[in-house]
Amino acid sequence: MKKFKLLFFIVCLPCFVYSQEWKQYSDSISKITSVKHDKKDLEKANTFIELADKDIEKNGCNKDTIFAHYLYLKGFIKYKIGQFTSQPFEESISIWDKSPKKNYLKLSKVHYFLADGYNVSKDYSNAYLNYEKCYLINKQFKLKNNIYFSNSVYCLSVIDYRENFNFKKAEQYAIEYIELNKETAYLNFDFNYAYAFRWKEDSKGYENVLLDFNSNYENKNINNPDLYFQINYLLFDYYRKQIFYYKQNKNDELIKYGEKAIEIQNKLNKKNDDILQEIYLELALSYNEKKDEVNKKKYNDFLKKRIFNE
Repeated sequence: MKKFKLLFFIVCLPCFVYSQEWKQYSDSISKITSVKHDKKDLEKANTFIELADKDIEKNGCNKDTIFAHYLYLKGFIKYKIGQFTSQPFEESISIWDKSPKKNYLKLSKVHYFLADGYNVSKDYSNAYLNYEKCYLINKQFKLKNNIYFSNSVYCLSVIDYRENFNFKKAEQYAIEYIELNKETAYLNFDFNYAYAFRWKEDSKGYENVLLDFNSNYENKNINNPDLYFQINYLLFDYYRKQIFYYKQNKNDELIKYGEKAIEIQNKLNKKNDDILQEIYLELALSYNEKKDEVNKKKYNDFLKKRIFNE
């Protein structure tokens, strides 16, 4: 009888043991996402997802938190390659919510990237809901400050300002983001830190942050032309709006940063005609205000050349 039971157990064991192959693919995806990755890496990860899904469909799997992590990875990769779907994220969240042993950082991360996917898809209601869940999990369980929490605070401010028109809440989140990042923003050139001043309607604060970024870049002899262009273009754009919307005399400032932006763009040898045409037009208008016919003509000629390919 004992021999029969042992034989039955050995013969039937494969029926009760799930395949481990999908876990190996999941581990490979984790390695890809844990370091800086490019388009080829993401395509490779997507291939692993397809193989893992085939193995799971054929052999089944235990719907535990390891599987929940795989679902998060699947959702993340699909989002990154432009095939966002909420289903893997939502299934992952469901497993985590039912689990007696929760990893709240991982759960907040799932909510964050689900929110990001909705945000890119312009489903701002669901984006807001999941950014808020990420935010609240971090707050409730007093997690160490992390990028998912910080970015959620920023995105809540943006959506409240631009979509919900709840300017009071937008200001609250903006202030919180500024407080969270004030020690690293200037070192990292965190443009969201600058924009946060806009969401709390502090245009002077926004200007000052950009000016500090510019000084920081120049004083430290940093060699990153794309970054330098972005700083100068944003300053140019700020002074343009001050002239157009608020009728302030900021022509000298617009000229300074507009011409610097053109200089950097030309050195980069990038043919971004839309941006260059925009800057040429505003420079011509500012020089016209200053009664400088020579420079007005110069930028009008540049503009005609760009538009008509003369």
